[in-house]
Amino acid sequence: MTATSSTFNIWENDDFQRAQQWVLYEMSERTWREFVAAHRGKYGERAFNRVGAFYNRIGYLVTRHLLGGNDQLELDTVAGTAIAIWKKIEPLVLEARLIENSTLFQDFQRMLPECYSCYVPSQPVPPAIRQGAELAAQLSQEDAMHPRHDNARCWYHCE
Repeated sequence: MTATSSTFNIWENDDFQRAQQWVLYEMSERTWREFVAAHRGKYGERAFNRVGAFYNRIGYLVTRHLLGGNDQLELDTVAGTAIAIWKKIEPLVLEARLIENSTLFQDFQRMLPECYSCYVPSQPVPPAIRQGAELAAQLSQEDAMHPRHDNARCWYHCE
């Protein structure tokens, strides 16, 4: 239970919830280039990073079973919102991977089949979600084999 309490504290934090709602209900850009032009250095970029990084961290913990058997407890809390967030940010993330950060939120994407299995267990995981998770897992393995030696994947300082 201790393993999940810190992530739950972040998830229920008002600032995090405000950022999450901004991504879901106020972010209107449909491409990474539009997003960067509108939000780089502003609240929108912070909200996008905060929310995406949170789910990416949860994805890392869940897909590597690092929550001491509490994966399901974590997913029960975040799965529905994670699916909604991913649907909103997916086009931006996929474009950003081509331009600035080739591994952006890959653990978030890898976690999605488990989110679908938890949140809508009577429905099959959509094939595109499963394929995307497999691709993200492949990227993760490639990244582990080739450590970063330059800023080619740095997205925060690149333009």
